[in-house]
Amino acid sequence: MTTLNSLIISSIEKKIPVDSIFKTLTFIIIIRTFFEMLLEKKHSFKYYPDFYANAVSYIHIYFFWLCLFFTAAILITIFLKLQFVKSMKLALIFFPIILIPPFADFIFTGGEGSFLMYSFEIETFPYSYLNCFNPFAKIETVTAGVRMEIAVAFIGSFYVSFYIFKRGIFRSLLLSLCIYSVILLYGYLPALYKILGINFYALSGKSISGITLSQKFLFMYLLPVILISWVTIYLLSKENRETLKSIFSFFYPSRLSFYILLLVFGFIFVANQSHAYPAALNIEDILKLISAVISIKLLFFYSKITNDIHDIEIDRVSNKERPLVRNAISAESANEIKNILLIISFAFAIAAEISFVFYWLFILSASYVYSAPPFRLRRYYPAGHLILSFIGIGAFLSGGALVKSYEVYLSLQKTEILLYVFSAFFFISHIKDFKDMEGDKTDSVQNILNYTGFPKIMGIIFLSGFTLSSYLIIKTLDIVNAGTVIGLLIFFACSVFYTLKTVNLKRLDSLLIFSLIFSLYTTCMWIYQITP
Repeated sequence: MTTLNSLIISSIEKKIPVDSIFKTLTFIIIIRTFFEMLLEKKHSFKYYPDFYANAVSYIHIYFFWLCLFFTAAILITIFLKLQFVKSMKLALIFFPIILIPPFADFIFTGGEGSFLMYSFEIETFPYSYLNCFNPFAKIETVTAGVRMEIAVAFIGSFYVSFYIFKRGIFRSLLLSLCIYSVILLYGYLPALYKILGINFYALSGKSISGITLSQKFLFMYLLPVILISWVTIYLLSKENRETLKSIFSFFYPSRLSFYILLLVFGFIFVANQSHAYPAALNIEDILKLISAVISIKLLFFYSKITNDIHDIEIDRVSNKERPLVRNAISAESANEIKNILLIISFAFAIAAEISFVFYWLFILSASYVYSAPPFRLRRYYPAGHLILSFIGIGAFLSGGALVKSYEVYLSLQKTEILLYVFSAFFFISHIKDFKDMEGDKTDSVQNILNYTGFPKIMGIIFLSGFTLSSYLIIKTLDIVNAGTVIGLLIFFACSVFYTLKTVNLKRLDSLLIFSLIFSLYTTCMWIYQITP
C-alpha cells in the first residue's frame, strides 16, 4: 500500500502538460466506448444507419464522461484542498475504472444483459440510491458492471482521501458520497430536467431543420458544461488569478462579438427568408444555436492563440501587454490550451448541425492559413483582409445552416446580402491595423496604413466603406427609416470625429467597439420590425 500511495502522490506532483491530461482522458473514453460497443450485443457499431447520428451519439457519450470527470475533479479540489490541475491528475489516475462495466457485464451475462440507460422518473431515485450496492436488488437502468464501477469509485475516493491525504473520516466519507451521488444524478439528468418542466426526450417536431434522438440527449449537457466551466474558472482564479487573467486576455471581445453577431444574424435572416421566423425561436433550434455559438467562440479562441503565437515579434513592439510577450504564459502552455479548445469546439459543432461542421472546417482552415506559416496570409495585403471577410461570411452562413442545413444559399431570396456583409467586414477589419502599425514594420507585414503616410485619412475611407456597406445592408433588410438613418449618421460622425481628434493611433482600435454597437443597434431595429 505504501508503494501505491507513493505512486499516486508522485503522479500528481509530476509536471504533465494539460493537453496530455485531456488527450489521455479522451482516449480512455474512446476505449471504453469501443469495448462497450464490441462486447454488449444491445450496442452496435451500426446502432444508427446514419453516420451523423452515430457521431452525435458518440459526442453525447463524450460529453457525459467529460462532465463526470470534471465534476469529480471539482469535488476533489474542494474536499482535498488540492490545486485543480492536481485534482485532474488524480481523477485521471482512477478514470480507467470506467473500463470495468463492458468486461464485467460480458463475463456475467455474455453480453445479453441490459445496457446503461437514463432514468426519466425521479421517484425511482431513492430506491436506486439506497440499493446500488445491493447485489440482490434489481435496478433496470444500471448494469451489474456499472454498479461495480460505482462501488470502486466510492471506495477508491474514500481510500485516497482518508489514507493517502490524511483527511478526516467525515470529510472522506462526504467526498465519497458526493462522487457517488453525482454519478447517479447524471443518470437521472432527464428526470431532473422534467422537474424543471423540460422533457428532452419529448423534444420533436418543432425544430426547423430537424433534431435527432441523440441530439436530444446531447443538449442535456449544455447547462452542466456551462456550470462546470464557470466553477472551474472560479477555482483556477483562486489558485492563480494572474495566469487565468492572461489566458482570458486571448479573448478579444469586440472581434469575437462580430463573429457571434454574424452567426445569429445569419440564423435569423435565413429563417426570415424561408418564412420560418419566428417559428425558429423554439427550444430545439435555440439549443442548436447555443451549441453553435459555443463552438464558434472556442474556435475563435483557438485562432487568436494561434495568431498570437506567430505574431509574438510584432506584439513585442505594438502590444507589449500580451501574455506571451510578458511571459505570463508560455507558448507551450498556450498551445496546450488551444488544442483542448479545438477538440471541444469541434464536439459542439457536431452537436449543432451536420452542415454546420463544414462551415466550421472552413473557418478553421481559413483562420489557420491566415495566421500560421508557411503561407501566413496576414502578411500580404489585401489577402489577409479578404480571408477575414470570407471568415465573416462563413460565420453568417453557418448560422443559416442551423435553419436550412444544406440549402442555405438556395433559401436566400436576397443573395446580395452576402456581398454587403463581405464588404462591411472587409472595411472594418482594417481598423485593427492601427494597433499593429509599428510592429508590422518589424516583421515585414504589409500594413496599408504604413504605406500611405496618411493613416487617419485611410481610417476615414475605411469607415466610409463600412458605413456605405451598412446602408446597403439596411436597405436590403427594408428598414430604411428615420431611426436607422439617424443611427448611421451618428455612428459615422462620431467615428470620424474620434479619428481626427485621437493623437495615439493605437486608440483607434476602439472604433471596432463603435462599429459593434451600431451593428447591434441595426440588428435590433430589424428584429423589432420582423417580429410579429
